[in-house]
Amino acid sequence: MIEVQPACGARYLDLSIAEINPHRHDAEESGGYEFVVYAGYGDECADETKQRVFAVACVSGSTEYWRQFRADWRKITKGRIFHAADCDSDHGEYANTPHSDNKALYANLAKLLGGSRLIGAACVVSIPDYNELLAVKADENPYYLCFLDVVTGQALDTYRTLPQGRIKFTFDRNSDI
Repeated sequence: MIEVQPACGARYLDLSIAEINPHRHDAEESGGYEFVVYAGYGDECADETKQRVFAVACVSGSTEYWRQFRADWRKITKGRIFHAADCDSDHGEYANTPHSDNKALYANLAKLLGGSRLIGAACVVSIPDYNELLAVKADENPYYLCFLDVVTGQALDTYRTLPQGRIKFTFDRNSDI
């Protein structure tokens, strides 16, 4: 079962282990495995012209890992909402902050994420190459290719994680892409 429920402009998927490996379904029902819920948060982006690259990424982990990560994130950001593009280019909420402070914030958040126990996955597509090689055959945009790759990869990573469990995805919805 894959559920898609819009909530606050987000895409939400609930993907069980049985969808990834149907042979595990019997063991799941008999109580032979311990299951936990992992949360995955994802987003998509493209270059400013939407002509060169397209990407989808997701980070997932257990409730315990997310709790610690969020606490550390809030300390570093001082509660501000972080938008990588704005921080990197000194726009939006970061327009009145010195460039060196914005770069330091970005670096500290990247180090926090890299040092966490969360699992990340990403897929990036060269749009010109996609159009040349796949567009005629696939008749879809690169979003679906990237999205499917990331969701499947994260679900398989959750399948390999102990204890095994379900992963609930929340993806930001960007209607401009």
